[in-house]
Amino acid sequence: MHRGTRVSTDQEIRQWWKRIKARHQIFFHLISDEAPAIDDLQNVKGFILQLAKMYEQIENDDCPEKAQKIRSYLLKAAQHLRESLEKMHDNQLLESEIRMEGAKVDYSLVQSELLKRGIGE
Repeated sequence: MHRGTRVSTDQEIRQWWKRIKARHQIFFHLISDEAPAIDDLQNVKGFILQLAKMYEQIENDDCPEKAQKIRSYLLKAAQHLRESLEKMHDNQLLESEIRMEGAKVDYSLVQSELLKRGIGE
């Protein structure tokens, strides 16, 4: 791949990622280390619905071909986070924590792929 092509592709991914972050701030808040403990969250059903909507939007939105792997990891993270909230809502706290850990692992893969392209948070 020529350097110019890689820069162009990285720029497309950077712009795509910027749109994702702007549109889906609730996900980034909930997955962050600064988020309140999951069992302290209010309006869990609302968060579950927002994450389901986010998943659908990301799945259906245009995504640069070279960002498909990143999108795949992001969708897995969103799914695990939603499942974590569902388990918390059902008072299955251990299952909730397990799914939250899965979400964080998947999100760390997103971050790793972004860093490979020089795209920071």
